Formats: sequence, C-alpha cells, structure tokens
Amino acid sequence: MIKVLNVLGAVSKGGIEKLLENLYEYIDPSVIESDIAYHGFIKGYKGDECLNSFKKYKVPSYYTLNAFQYRNWWKNFIKEHHYDIVHVHYLDSCFLYLDLFKKTGAKAVIHSHNTRCSHPDIGIYISELNSFWARFKADYGFACSKEAGVYKFGKKFALSGKMKVLPNGCDLKIFNYNEKRREDARRKLGVYRNFVIGHIGRFVYQKNHEFLIDVFSEVHRINKNAVLFLIGDGEEKKNILIKVQEKKLSSSVYFLGLRDDVADLMNAMDVFVFPSRFEGLGNVLVEAQATGLKIISSDAIQDEADVHAGLLKKLSLNLSAKEWANEIIDSRTENRKNGAIAVKKAGFDIEDVAKDLQEFYVRISK
Repeated sequence: MIKVLNVLGAVSKGGIEKLLENLYEYIDPSVIESDIAYHGFIKGYKGDECLNSFKKYKVPSYYTLNAFQYRNWWKNFIKEHHYDIVHVHYLDSCFLYLDLFKKTGAKAVIHSHNTRCSHPDIGIYISELNSFWARFKADYGFACSKEAGVYKFGKKFALSGKMKVLPNGCDLKIFNYNEKRREDARRKLGVYRNFVIGHIGRFVYQKNHEFLIDVFSEVHRINKNAVLFLIGDGEEKKNILIKVQEKKLSSSVYFLGLRDDVADLMNAMDVFVFPSRFEGLGNVLVEAQATGLKIISSDAIQDEADVHAGLLKKLSLNLSAKEWANEIIDSRTENRKNGAIAVKKAGFDIEDVAKDLQEFYVRISK
C-alpha cells in the first residue's frame, strides 16, 4: 500500500477538489491510499461539503503563524503520520516542510494548476517566490498544461524531464450528450423554449463575470428569449447580482449556485461562454465539449483545452461585448452531437488519467 498526502490551500467545492474526487473514483484503493491536508476553507464553505471520501487534516494558516511555528507543526504531524509521497497543490508555503518529508524517504511532488497567481498585490510576488524555491526541493512536478508548468516552475524545470502534464480529466460516464436528458433538464428548469447560455466558475476576478453580464445584456437586447445560467459561488457574487439588477436582467439570469448536476445543465444549454482573464486549462471547457456544447471562450485559455471536436471558438477580450454577443448568437446549432469520443482521444478521459497517476505513484515509490 502506497500512502499519499495531498496538500491543498483553502478548500471549497472547486476545481482541485473536484479533480481529486474524480481521480480517486478510479484509483485502486488497495494500491494507493490518499489523505488530505488543507489550510482552512474558502469563505462561505464548510468542511463537510467536499472531499468527504478522504481522511482530512487541517493545517494552521501559514499567514497566522511565524515560519518557525508553521514548520514545527509539520514536524509534529510527520512524527505521527508516515507517507510515501507528498503531492503539493498549494505551493505558497511548501518550502518550509518539503525537506521534512524527504528526510523520511518520501517523494515530493509539486503541482501547478494555473498560469497566473490569483493573490492580490504583494501576494503575487510572495507566491511566485515560494514557487521558485519549491522547484529546488521537489523530486517531480505536475501541471495541468505546458504553460501552467512553465509559469510556476520555469522552463528549466518544466523541460528537465521532472515535470509531466497531467490533464484535468473528464468523467465520460457522466459528461456526454443525450437528447432525452436535454429535454428533461430544460423542462425541469422551465427553459424549454429559451436560448440558454451557460457559464461555470467561481465569482472571482479571474472568471470575468462583469464582462459576461455586459455580453449577455447585448444578447438579450437582440433575443429577449435568452437566459443565462451562472453556476458557482464566490466573493464577487454580490457585485454581479447588483450589476444584473442594474441592467434589469434579474428575470433572465439564473444564479444556480454550486451544483451536483452540472452534466445535466450542460445538456440543457445551447452555448457555453467562458471569458476568463487567465486559466491553467479550463477543465469545464473539456466537459462542455464532451456534451457536444458549442463554446465561445476568451483567447486566454490554453490550446490543450481544445479537443478538436469543432466546438470551441476563441475571442479576444479586446473585442466589445456586442461583438461577443453576435458570435454567441451565430454559434447556436440545431445538430448537436456527442463529443465524448474526441475528449477521450485528446487524453482527457478521467479513467485513463487516474491510471497514469497510479502508475506514476507506484513507479516513484520503488
């Protein structure tokens, strides 16, 4: 049995948490046992909302302790728990404890999930400095895309053979297209005759919701039958609610919150819009393509997110909201097809990704 500790920052029902839950659906528990160490919760979330299949340990916040106290916490933790691999998804403080794990014989793996830092102001420089030091203490690295790897670890590490791109896999048993599923979802949501635009993402600066509302306002001006699904939560949600009210769009914008039926909602949509300012990859784009959904995205996303199913079109954020709106209206299709085969061929099947990760853990543990 190989024991792995995944170290996360503040958790929610977000991308990294979802990725781990999906991966461990297909990783053999008789071969790999994984625990979670996390640094608290993103505001508004509780510990019982995610990662419930894992044993979890709460780490004191790096920002509430001094470096000595923080490192000492990890020393005591390591005395009580043995791991063969420590897989770090939160790099801001790992330079203070990676060497402690390595002294026990554990392998250290660092993981990049984005192409830019979401910390404000000076936090960006602190995060980048920590990532710089982390690469010298790590044995291996993962990244969700080539650019995410170069951003976090630098070209030398990314091209050294120590780093591997690990796609954010998609569960193709769930994410696929079915006409009956679409009709049922649209009836249930009361949008059977509407033009449904969808977006999934936390309400944060990165996801660019304010521009999305401007774009939808232009769409709605042309097509009064249009509605917008906003799936997710986050600190900027209140501001977006106010903007929707100011534009008198409240009856046409659906704030659906965090959902467990994302695949059904994607089946119900006509177009998926994703105007992110930056992305590590944008895994919801892969899921959307698996359901055969047309996508209008910013050109900030990585090329790897396009599985070549002919469904994704990139636009510059320098274009106006009206220009985006025209592209969205023109992208609607009446002949929707399942994109799951293209997603699998592109290497995003979660079963295949989980198999690769399991084999990697076994190999480096020998």
